[in-house]
Amino acid sequence: MRLFADDNKVYRIIYDKNDEKQLQCDLNMLRKWSENWQLHFHPDKCENLCVTHARDFTSYPYKLSGCTLQSVSEMVDLGVSLTSNLSWNTQTHNVVNKANKIVGFLKRNVSPGNKEVFSCLYKALVIPILEYAVPLWSPYLQKNIDALERVQRRASKYALPISSRDSPYEERLTMLGWSSLQSRRSYLSLLECYKTIHGLNGLKCDDDFEFNCHSRTRSNHSFKLRQPLARVNCFLHSLFVRVIRQWNALPER
Repeated sequence: MRLFADDNKVYRIIYDKNDEKQLQCDLNMLRKWSENWQLHFHPDKCENLCVTHARDFTSYPYKLSGCTLQSVSEMVDLGVSLTSNLSWNTQTHNVVNKANKIVGFLKRNVSPGNKEVFSCLYKALVIPILEYAVPLWSPYLQKNIDALERVQRRASKYALPISSRDSPYEERLTMLGWSSLQSRRSYLSLLECYKTIHGLNGLKCDDDFEFNCHSRTRSNHSFKLRQPLARVNCFLHSLFVRVIRQWNALPER
């Protein structure tokens, strides 16, 4: 079980019917706890999301306080859209739409070519939307990477004078002192890796990473990690796999 403020998640790996029954027992225990402390759950606001690659999977009819929980294929958890197949298409779509609305608001209220003011507002209002929780959901499909980058491409044109708007995207970023969103996501993923290894984010390093103590390659630093075997894309492109190669290539200082 994981708790953040009034948002609660109960989960279990399901191998067979016994695991399904055990998860239902967990829900029954939560119901008893809520009755004892008179902090009742709202079953209509609770959902059942099954994360699986099986196409013919039928979800168990879990119940809470006598009400059958609605089975969904996607849900929003702390601002991130999660799907049953761990695809980031929905999350990317939602982020792009929200960021474009803010960029449109800036265009209506800031004169074109006002580089300093527009850049400051863009970094304060748009970048936090584009980068919220990206170490978790960083997209790996090119269509999603391009969709996110297009938001910044359009914004960079408006921030510069008319004479500079036809410059290549990379040159516009240099003029504005911006970085590409893809490079920013890589940086933030490395930063989250550092926090995990040094116990700065509440995660247990041993649960997510394994140190490579017997590396035969020349060691750049003493915190090299072992690359795990990934059989599915959702794990291959997760933070705990995709960041390892970049992390191992970092210098000591």
